[in-house]
Amino acid sequence: MCRLSILVLPMALLSTNLRGGQNATASALSYVERGNEWIAKKDLRRAIADFSLAIAFDENLPAAWLNRGLARIEARDLAGSISDLTRAIELQPHDARAYSNRAAAWYLQGNLDRAIVDCNHALEINPKSKEAYANRGIARRDQGDLNSAVMDMDRAVSLDRRDFRMLVDRATVWALRGDLDRAIADNSQAIQINPASVEAWNNRGLARRTQRDLAGALSDFSRALEIDSRATDSWYNRGLTRYLKGDIDGAIADYTKAISIAPDIANTYSDRGTARLVQLGMEGAIDNSNRVVTVEPFLAHAYFSRAAAWSAKGDNDHALADYSETIRIDPRYARAWAHRGLIQLQKGRAAQARSDFAEAIRLDRNLESWLGTELRKTVGEGVSRR
Repeated sequence: MCRLSILVLPMALLSTNLRGGQNATASALSYVERGNEWIAKKDLRRAIADFSLAIAFDENLPAAWLNRGLARIEARDLAGSISDLTRAIELQPHDARAYSNRAAAWYLQGNLDRAIVDCNHALEINPKSKEAYANRGIARRDQGDLNSAVMDMDRAVSLDRRDFRMLVDRATVWALRGDLDRAIADNSQAIQINPASVEAWNNRGLARRTQRDLAGALSDFSRALEIDSRATDSWYNRGLTRYLKGDIDGAIADYTKAISIAPDIANTYSDRGTARLVQLGMEGAIDNSNRVVTVEPFLAHAYFSRAAAWSAKGDNDHALADYSETIRIDPRYARAWAHRGLIQLQKGRAAQARSDFAEAIRLDRNLESWLGTELRKTVGEGVSRR
């Protein structure tokens, strides 16, 4: 997440940059101050309205443009935000905060190159801007330049060692580099500074789970949910952790809660379907996979999960169709080739089965041993189930 800085300056400082009559100036300042109060209350609509009134009274007031740009970032009006922040830069070209906030807007638009350029400008003006270092580090992280990203994050942390957000962001870079101990250490330090940081608890849980510390991960996700019961990621992550611990009922309960909060995330349905399949609740698994296909029809794993459920029910026609659709969407889905081959064999189509097995093994040599075991089972049971 990009760091956004808000410009809240005393009237005396703002007045040195004002144009227009005395009354217009006073009115503009009052609306800027009230807009800042609305931002503090998270009322973006009213904040934007007040900053707009300030601009109507004095169109040369940098703080009004900058703060409306910030509010528009939070409201995800990114084009409007970039326009406002560009105007703020024109009026006050030596304010690093305008560049840093515009970098955040570029980042959220997916324009990482422009985000980095604006961070560079901000740092030329203010080499001690922790927001600019953090924002540039995040953009570089997303570009895959992890070494440069961690250097920027180190600098951001050194500029303010009490800002837990910088530690949380640096932890994400450590995790991507595979340095889970450092990721856990940074999230732990962030938690010491701000025990209410859901992101820090959740991210530490992810690192612990990757280290196979499932008990520690479960504890962290549970703590995140105590802080924010609507933290969808934490419900999902705790569900997956419970699944890995063998608590299938608990996993399904957590996935279900995540779905109730965010019903349009396909992976949650898919994983809940997998958990239900483990319970041998085939109808439930098929129902979940149907929902995934509706939510995200090109998600190969959804078709694969539904195919597995059809197969477990003995409905090879539906299973064959869904394995084939999985392959159409993702021709490199090796397990789909392998399972389709088994269905082909059960339907008496030996040539097609051999072709599917060959492709599965070509894509993933590790499947060769597994297929050998499955083929022995199939031959033992007979291969004419249609």
